Amino acid sequence: MNLLKETQFNSNYQYQPPSSTINYVTDSQKNQSITETPYFKGTNNLNTPIFTEDSSINFPTYLSSVESITIPKTVKRTINRLPKSVLNKIDNNKTIAVEKCMDFVSNFTGTVFYENEYDQWLNLNSKYLDQKYKKGNDNTYIYTSIIDALTYTTNSTYPIIEIKKGQYGNETYKSGSYSKAYKLNQRFQTINFETYTLTSEDLIEKRRKQHLKKLSEAIENKIAYNLLRIYPILEIPSIEKISIEADRLIEDNYHSKKGKALCKLNKRKKEKIKDFKNKTFVEENIKQYLYLTQKGYLMPHIGNYKSGGRVVDSFNLMPSWIREFVTINGEEIIEVDFKALHPNLAMQIYKGSTKYITHQNVANALGISLQEVKTEHLSFFNRKIQGMKRSPLYEYYNLHEPELLKNIIKDKRGSNFGHKITSMKMFELEVQIMTEVIRRLNNQGIYVLYIYDALGCKKSEADIVQKTMNEVILEFGVFTVAG
Repeated sequence: MNLLKETQFNSNYQYQPPSSTINYVTDSQKNQSITETPYFKGTNNLNTPIFTEDSSINFPTYLSSVESITIPKTVKRTINRLPKSVLNKIDNNKTIAVEKCMDFVSNFTGTVFYENEYDQWLNLNSKYLDQKYKKGNDNTYIYTSIIDALTYTTNSTYPIIEIKKGQYGNETYKSGSYSKAYKLNQRFQTINFETYTLTSEDLIEKRRKQHLKKLSEAIENKIAYNLLRIYPILEIPSIEKISIEADRLIEDNYHSKKGKALCKLNKRKKEKIKDFKNKTFVEENIKQYLYLTQKGYLMPHIGNYKSGGRVVDSFNLMPSWIREFVTINGEEIIEVDFKALHPNLAMQIYKGSTKYITHQNVANALGISLQEVKTEHLSFFNRKIQGMKRSPLYEYYNLHEPELLKNIIKDKRGSNFGHKITSMKMFELEVQIMTEVIRRLNNQGIYVLYIYDALGCKKSEADIVQKTMNEVILEFGVFTVAG
C-alpha cells in the first residue's frame, strides 16, 4: 500500500466517471438545462474532463456565486480608510483597489470558526496571487501591494491580516515546499459578516476561471464528484426549524462528539460564560450555517498532501447537530462512521499488534471515562511528542503498544514535516479508504455526504453503506467496523 511520501500526496485511484456523468450546468436565470453548452469537454474516454472558458456558461445554482464574496464586518470600512498612497499602489481606481483587498480577505472568512489557531493560518501561493491580481500583462507584483495594504498599521489602527513568522522574526516559507502563511488579525476575527458583490470585470473573470478549474478538479475527484451529484437532492432546514430543535436539544442536554454542551449566548459575551471553552453556542452555529449555505454551497475543496487529500465542503464544516436535519430527497439522513478509526489506522501504518482497538477497551484499561478517551483520541496521534506524553493515552500505548509508539516517535523526529507526519499519513489512508467506499456506492447509484471518516446517507440505504464500509476497511488491513 502506497502511503504518504515526503514530497507530495499520492492517491492509488484514478477518476473513472460513471456513464451518468452530468454534462450540463443549470441556467441560473431560467432554471433549465443549457444543452447547447457542455460545461466540460474531455478526451475520447472522458477520463480527464476540462472545463471550457466560455463566459456564457453558468455554474450550477447550488454553488456559490463568483461575483459574491463574504467578509467579516468592519473589513470594508477599514480598507476604505487606508491612505490614498497605499491603495494607489494597487490600482488608481479606488473601487478596484478596495475590491482586490476584500477578495484577498475573503479567503480567511471561514477560518473564524476554527478553534485551533494553527488551522487559521492559510498558505497562499505567490504565483496564484500574482496571476489573480496582476493588471493585464503588466509584470508589476500587485499582490505584494495588497498584502502591504492589509498589513498597514499605525499607532491607532490594527492590520487586517498577519504574516506568519518564525522564532527569529523571519517570514515562514520554503521555496518549492510551502508558501507564506497568513491569517486574520484577532481584531477582525468576528462571526458577523457582510456580503459584497464585486464590480471589477477583470477580477470577476479571474475568479470565474479559478471556479471552473476547481469544478474540473472536483469532477475528477471521486469524493468531490459524489458531492456534486448529491447537492441538488439535498434539502436544508430553515432557521426557524433549527432554532426550535436547538431548544429541544439543550433541554435534552445535548453534547457534541467533542463533548461540548450546546448552549445559547442570549446576548452575552461567551468569555463571560463559565467553562465557555467546553460549550458550543447556538447563535454562533447558526451564523456558521448561514455562511456555508445562504449564498450557495461552497465548492468542494480538495486538500493537498498536508491533509491527505481530504475534501472540505459546506456539510462537513457544518455544526453536526444542524446537519442532522438535512434530508436527501426528503428522507432522513443517517451518519455511518467507523469506530475508533484513527487508533486503528495507526495500528496499520505503524505496525501495532492490537486488532479492533476500541475507545471502551482503552477507557477500561486506564480507568477513565469513555468520553475522555474519545476526546483524547481526536488529537493524540497528531500532537508533538511532548504533547503525547502529557496525554493519559500515552500510558496505555506505552504499556500495550510500545512498538507502535516507538515507530510513531521515530517518524515524528525523522520527518521533514515533524510531528505533523503522523496525521498526514493517517489522513491519506483514511481518504483512500473513503474514496473506494464512495466509488462502490456510486456504482450502485448511491450518493452520500462525506464527513471525513463518516458518511451521511438515506436511512433506507444505511445497511448497504455500512456493509460496503466494512468490506473496504478490511481490504485495506485496518481492523475496525462501521456502525
